[in-house]
Amino acid sequence: MKFIAKIIDSRGYVPYDEMILSLDERIKIARQSKGLSIRGLARELGVDPKTIWSWENNKHKPTKELWDRLEEFFNSQSIKKDLI
Repeated sequence: MKFIAKIIDSRGYVPYDEMILSLDERIKIARQSKGLSIRGLARELGVDPKTIWSWENNKHKPTKELWDRLEEFFNSQSIKKDLI
């Protein structure tokens, strides 16, 4: 997973079946595809890194406000709003 951003750049697509990924996996893959650490994404969204960690470890789900920020930041179809 460490080199996911380079794989996506070289292949031009995310090498995962998005239909079988859980919300926490989708957030993690989207973050990694941008080459961001948990701390980096937290900084971009203005939240504590523990918040991102809790999403990626399926402890909590993003609030509507944070979900909207995630969607805007990633501008991606790989994270579906109907999963929260």
